[in-house]
Amino acid sequence: ALAIITSNGGIEARFEEHAKVSAAFKAGLTALGLSQVPLSADQAANTLTAVRFPAGVTGADLLPKLKTHGIAVAGGLHKEIKAE
Repeated sequence: ALAIITSNGGIEARFEEHAKVSAAFKAGLTALGLSQVPLSADQAANTLTAVRFPAGVTGADLLPKLKTHGIAVAGGLHKEIKAE
């Protein structure tokens, strides 16, 4: 694992790669009209994306459908926004 982390430019390059991929993924979500739990981009992690469900869609409806396409996601964990 250490060889993988330190290859291709070292750990700082890996951090930059994660930031780029995260920004692109989050921009795609925004383009689709989806919102995220963090209120601003500087509060969002690069290795985790917390997306709110689209209006009218529940986790019970969406999560099994995503799983059939090989997409692994978890439902909301915070009790105040669990259904969002």
